[in-house]
Amino acid sequence: MRRRGERLGRVTLRQPFYEQCYPGAVCAVGLSLGTSLTQVRDPLFRGTGQATILVSLIMFIAVVTLWFAKRDSIGYFRAFASAMLALLQGSIFILVLGFLLMRQTGRGDGLPDQQGRFVYPAPDHALGPIRQMLAAQDGSV
Repeated sequence: MRRRGERLGRVTLRQPFYEQCYPGAVCAVGLSLGTSLTQVRDPLFRGTGQATILVSLIMFIAVVTLWFAKRDSIGYFRAFASAMLALLQGSIFILVLGFLLMRQTGRGDGLPDQQGRFVYPAPDHALGPIRQMLAAQDGSV
């Protein structure tokens, strides 16, 4: 929209929003499924999950590249560069937002356990009712 000099607004953003939602949703499903499969201990599932993630990303980049090429009437190389720049900007935004949210909620201080998974200690105010319930069951209250 910048290249064509269009003003950003609710009406002008509606069509590009929908044009990006559908490929984005398919990519998100592929990433989610692939990430879930990589958590299974079986090497076949891990490999399938990694392949699913890779195919989802390649397909998304291809669709976005074709979209930029058609929408902006530019060549495929320039459209690919625009797609990669847009993905980089989006990734940086999500990483910064995630970092800020993790710091804000206090959940960014997790330590890896022996299997390499991150364990986040629950705050004491969250454990209070659970400790009371367990103590009541033991009869020690």
